[in-house]
Amino acid sequence: MLSMKKYILSTAIIIIVIILGGLYLASREDEKAAKKTAKESIVDLFSKKYNRSADMVLVEVGTDTGSFAKGTIRFADKPGGGLWFAAKTAGGWELAFDGNGIVPCDAANKYNFPRDIIPRCIENLNENKLIER
Repeated sequence: MLSMKKYILSTAIIIIVIILGGLYLASREDEKAAKKTAKESIVDLFSKKYNRSADMVLVEVGTDTGSFAKGTIRFADKPGGGLWFAAKTAGGWELAFDGNGIVPCDAANKYNFPRDIIPRCIENLNENKLIER
């Protein structure tokens, strides 16, 4: 009977150690993600969005307030490029817009971009009217 109790106790301790180890490793991954720069995060977003390797995604950050960022994007094997705007949310950086032209007001308003980052936007629901923000 005593050896059965030792076995159960040993098994419980091993399970607890495994769970704590898993939690520790998960928190380390969260730390790594939190330490990524805006540029690294934006490169990752474009890499996933366009199914390109990160070394082919050339991102320049023009403005980074810590909560909002904007810049340019191009792919190493393609001519031309475009603009991008991103907002940092509880889940990390999110692309609000990428491409050419004026940012749709829906994207600017969804993330509540400051006027100095997106001073004007195009209102698609209102005959593509240019809106000064």
